[in-house]
Amino acid sequence: MGKIEDTIFENYKKAIEQGNIEQAEKALNLAKTLKDLIENHGFIDYTNANQTYPLPATRNFSSLLYKYDYHQACINTQNKQIILTPLENKLFYLFDQKTTDKYENNKILTKIEIKTALFRKTFSNSALRIAIHRLRLKLGDIPKNPNIIINFYKTGYIFMGKRLET
Repeated sequence: MGKIEDTIFENYKKAIEQGNIEQAEKALNLAKTLKDLIENHGFIDYTNANQTYPLPATRNFSSLLYKYDYHQACINTQNKQIILTPLENKLFYLFDQKTTDKYENNKILTKIEIKTALFRKTFSNSALRIAIHRLRLKLGDIPKNPNIIINFYKTGYIFMGKRLET
């Protein structure tokens, strides 16, 4: 959506420069409408949906090795069993679907995908952040410096997990 947003912003700036307040307001209204459609109506940006993202080279990430049972809402790691709430289970399922045989190739799970699957109605960004925060805590991740669920600003998250064969 970056190209569209950039075009709207350029039109807004040009309208302000020319003193055309009415056109500037139209650009703002268009941007608000676009934002609402993206955030609240399940729009998926397919240009980013299956894209892999390079991990920051300055950080060391740890891979979570796990076995997962969706029906039991349970994750087994090498040293513990984690019982998930229904919301956490749905969220972890989404991450599990994006995992590959090499955690560094895992696909990004967009915020829109998460919000559409979990909330289905109007939702807030804070509800999403809280759900991610709670799952991070259960997985033993450190929310202030996460190594298992990595945030990609304004895009989504990558889960640094590798599913063990059962």
